[in-house]
Amino acid sequence: MPKSELYLHYRIKLINTLNYVFDINRNDFDRCWTSKLIISSNLSGSPIFSKLKMVKVLTWEDVGLPEASNVLNAATISKQGLVYTSGSVGIRDGKLPESVEEQTVNVIENLKTVLQAAGSSLDSVVKVLVFITDPADFGKMNGVYGKYFITKPARSCVVTQLANPQLKVEIELVAEVE
Repeated sequence: MPKSELYLHYRIKLINTLNYVFDINRNDFDRCWTSKLIISSNLSGSPIFSKLKMVKVLTWEDVGLPEASNVLNAATISKQGLVYTSGSVGIRDGKLPESVEEQTVNVIENLKTVLQAAGSSLDSVVKVLVFITDPADFGKMNGVYGKYFITKPARSCVVTQLANPQLKVEIELVAEVE
């Protein structure tokens, strides 16, 4: 197949897949599964995404947190030596604390565990994405956050609804392998 046809083929495949992911008639659980399927299978052979292929996948079992998720992996490590974590929530040892401060501590401790398993640490984080459910909780979350992230990596914070109404904070990271 000529290069232009191959590009068009994968572009159509990508558009169809994204249309499916963002179909408003599907529930959020389906979207979570779909996003995993996109990364793991549908576009894995695409030349458009070939430079982004991950060389190592870490499951939650690999990092010692088997209760964390049965849908997503804990992290992937790129060819370029970057660790991309999945979003982590405040559940630790099967318990979800009520306060945003305690949830933030658990989230960051979970992420520290993931980064250690990937050969990295909080000192090597280059980008953080924080999701909180209540803008009034920002100061509380930020107070805990500041104790862990001394290097002050780039960060974005989004106020949104999370999958479980009891969750108050979710964080995902990008870090360099040390």
